[in-house]
Amino acid sequence: MRNPNVILSNLNELAKDKQYEFKRLYRNLYNPEFFLDAYDKIKSNKGSMTKGINDEGMDGFNIEVINNIISELKDESYKPKPVKRTYIPKANGKTRPLGIPAFRDRLVQEVARRILETVYEPIFHKESHGFRPAKSCHTALKQITETMTGINWYIEGDIKDFFDNIDHHVLIEILRKRIKDEKFIRLIYKMLRAGFIDDWKYNMTHSGTPQGGIISPLLANIYLNELDNKMAKIKSDFDKSLPLHKMISREYRRVIEQKGYWKKRVEKFKGVDEDKYIKALEEYNKRGKLLLKTQHYKSNREDKKIFYTRYADDFLIGILGSKEDANNIKEEITNFLRDELKLELSQEKTLITHSEKRVHFLGYDIVTYKTNDIIKGKDGRKKRYLKGKVGLMIPKNFNKDFLNKEKMIKDINSINWRVNHIGKLLNLDDLEILEYYNSKLRGIANYYHLATNVSTLSTIKSYARWSFLKTLAAKHKSKVFKISKKYTNNGILGVGYSKKGEPAFRPFFKESLNRKSLINSIGVDLLPQTAHLWIRTSLMDRMDRTNCELCGKEEDNLVVHHVRKVKDLKGKNSWERIMIEKRRKTLVVCKECHYKIHNP
Repeated sequence: MRNPNVILSNLNELAKDKQYEFKRLYRNLYNPEFFLDAYDKIKSNKGSMTKGINDEGMDGFNIEVINNIISELKDESYKPKPVKRTYIPKANGKTRPLGIPAFRDRLVQEVARRILETVYEPIFHKESHGFRPAKSCHTALKQITETMTGINWYIEGDIKDFFDNIDHHVLIEILRKRIKDEKFIRLIYKMLRAGFIDDWKYNMTHSGTPQGGIISPLLANIYLNELDNKMAKIKSDFDKSLPLHKMISREYRRVIEQKGYWKKRVEKFKGVDEDKYIKALEEYNKRGKLLLKTQHYKSNREDKKIFYTRYADDFLIGILGSKEDANNIKEEITNFLRDELKLELSQEKTLITHSEKRVHFLGYDIVTYKTNDIIKGKDGRKKRYLKGKVGLMIPKNFNKDFLNKEKMIKDINSINWRVNHIGKLLNLDDLEILEYYNSKLRGIANYYHLATNVSTLSTIKSYARWSFLKTLAAKHKSKVFKISKKYTNNGILGVGYSKKGEPAFRPFFKESLNRKSLINSIGVDLLPQTAHLWIRTSLMDRMDRTNCELCGKEEDNLVVHHVRKVKDLKGKNSWERIMIEKRRKTLVVCKECHYKIHNP
């Protein structure tokens, strides 16, 4: 079988030609190496052990499973099972439906996703940042700060129930523009129409992509790439650039001319006439200071520009133009989404906001500075820095909302808060409780480190520290001051534990809450660069061997035994001790040993 690296690399080269049509994609699904790669990717995902509507899971996986799937794909008898629907809480108190596909379907979806990603990634726009390799919320925010300087109006885009309202027929027609392989198209259509089980009842899916499906985010990006194409066309028609001299104000030009005049006088009298040189230098410096206070561009600028950034179904448009321009663009987008993509733009939530006000996007407040603050650059020259530039801020009520959501505080009144312990943590050990608090603080510190007011998160850190102490006090039925004294080592709060028989100490969150520059900060929330990257792992090699890792017996068709977490193993059985010693969640064993593991 051909190496997936070679296949994906060839597809990627062909995909760079926007006019190229792919006619032989489905045959790649006959390659077992793709499924081994998919399996290796899935097993590392959080929730990988969660089962779909059947009892089939990752435990017991072997090459026979792959061969059966490929056999069904060859004669097109493969039919995805309905996904199991569950509900997860949203930040606003509501719930979001989540679909859990069966294990076999996850494998097929992952292989199809890798192929589709290779085909479409080269033609996606740079303005699209959601669910893409080497893209993230941070890259979207960075693009906004770099491009939307000097704009007048924002359009905050909100598509009503986007994931639930993706039209299957429109999506299939979009895929057919680039993919001329009907077998592959039929496979995608089967995935879309698989349906879901909710409260033991089967429901058909007439629209939307199942949230939770591995392939769903990519299909959503392919769908909204049409919106990106439309925005590129709108920008091309709307943008109007003028020569610089037609944009600069008359007052600014006059001061520049005067400064130039006195610069020549300085050069003329330097070393010739000291009195005239000093006077010319004073006038030159005076014009330099005046230049920093003079309006640079005309107030009635005739140039127009559009800037656009999208993350999944959330998008932000910045407009250098009039409010009438903003209304016209909003109407054009509304009509395009309705007529071409069968989607509805929420008129209530899609706001047109002047740049003097804050705009909320991806958890940050976007602000446009209007001050004429003067700073000294690296070259020592003074310049106006903030006027018209875009900045990122943590929303005003974020601290209180976060602490309330995590149940670390309870409101006494609108001003005062009472620190709470977290009841759901009382059955965990001390180290797990510490890790819970540390992970929450680390998460918000990493995400909001781009904000100019990131230091305000110290309030959350302070309250979380007291909540941590109160949780330990409630667990051990003690007083907070006693817990604080007991768990403080050399002035540092933390938890002591044993690591490989040696005493160890893990401190309470102590990372700094300093702002990081946009240049050096990108990478925290990036999706890994996965396009045309395939590496054969040790697990694949282990599965190719014929020796059982438990009893040593030779067998052609070994299976993989899975556990959710190594730390859950007690070490009572020989197979548990092997997995603990090797720190692996997998054990490649013969069928007889696998049966004995589950039936001791």
